[in-house]
Amino acid sequence: MYMKTITSILIALILILVTACSCRKDTDSSIVKIDAHKNYPVLSLNLSDIAEINYIPLKGSSNPSLMYISSAVIPRNVFITKNKIFINDPNRTDPKIIVYNRSGEPLYRIGQRGNGPGEYLNPVSFIVDTIRNEIFIWDNTIKKIYVFDLNGLFIKSKSFDNGCIGLTSNIDNINNNTIMIFSGNSVKIRGEWLRKQFGGDKIWVNGDRSLLYINKDSLTIEEHPDINFGRPAPDVLHLHSSCSILSSNDGAYIFTLRSDTTFFIDRNFKIIPKFVNITRYNQNKYRTQNNIGIYPIAESDRYLFLSTDIGYVYDEKIDINDLKFLVYDKKEKQIYSCPGNIKSSTKSESMIFQFPEGGSMNSGYHIKSFSHLYFKEKCDNLPPQLKKIAYNLTENDGPVLMLIKFKK
Repeated sequence: MYMKTITSILIALILILVTACSCRKDTDSSIVKIDAHKNYPVLSLNLSDIAEINYIPLKGSSNPSLMYISSAVIPRNVFITKNKIFINDPNRTDPKIIVYNRSGEPLYRIGQRGNGPGEYLNPVSFIVDTIRNEIFIWDNTIKKIYVFDLNGLFIKSKSFDNGCIGLTSNIDNINNNTIMIFSGNSVKIRGEWLRKQFGGDKIWVNGDRSLLYINKDSLTIEEHPDINFGRPAPDVLHLHSSCSILSSNDGAYIFTLRSDTTFFIDRNFKIIPKFVNITRYNQNKYRTQNNIGIYPIAESDRYLFLSTDIGYVYDEKIDINDLKFLVYDKKEKQIYSCPGNIKSSTKSESMIFQFPEGGSMNSGYHIKSFSHLYFKEKCDNLPPQLKKIAYNLTENDGPVLMLIKFKK
């Protein structure tokens, strides 16, 4: 009896160890390691084969601030519905959300600058909930969230403690009940060259959390997991925290500049590391610490597109060899290189999936924008469809949205 008991215990322990090792193996295999210096197999893709492409000239939009929509300055400021296009015009004089139809004609605006009910100061980000027919707008200056219906009628607002989250320009629908606000710069590091020039501590905290969760009904903070990045974001002269979320069908990819890990958070708030950058960069090449990273830019049903970003200062030169464009095939679980970016009708110089340009708050969409001047200058070399758009553009129009909808 004693020997049988011992044998049973040993078998149980072996089963536990085997199960634990198996789980650990599965967890490790789910992490995709990226080495930008590795010679990955080349994948040649035509954009028209994987996406439907439409060009939408925005009429009556001469405000210069709109020229930055979906550009390196202000990505993720566009939301697409079946019949409408919502665009954030974040200029400080007359901030607003402009609503267009799918032909690019302006319909109405949502909100205006001020301190009264339904008025804001700095609407840096918004998200549309098509189930609730509501739009949520985040004011980064005063840490306040506003709720309007999709016709522009103000519903309610709520202020939050300035210390609860750092500077951010990124919110998303994590599920039907909760909004997620992300601050990729909650903890920052000041480079040695900046401290010598301007002084200050090496590391400082710019908010208590990276992720803040807000209930859509009560506009109260919910307690869910946070991301603790192993490496603080550098204090560079150009910050791209506004593109630190990539919306996905099942959740969102989240990263902070120069961190080596891209995380995925699902609809149930589970946080999973997905991509780890293991590239050994030359740390003496640029003055900013941990200056290079590889981040997700767009996602189709099969592919995830990734691109490098380099934290440089204005008097530095970029090494072209550090600019990489990669494609992760989710079906084959394989990383490919894609030199020269994806082929499209708008010349390779447009770099369709170059970080941090483009992007929308919709999963399955990617957006680029081109000024009317770009179309005029390139008119002779454009295909017939785009030539027609260029001929009809006026000084009071622009930009032209390149709307990329990935095929199922």
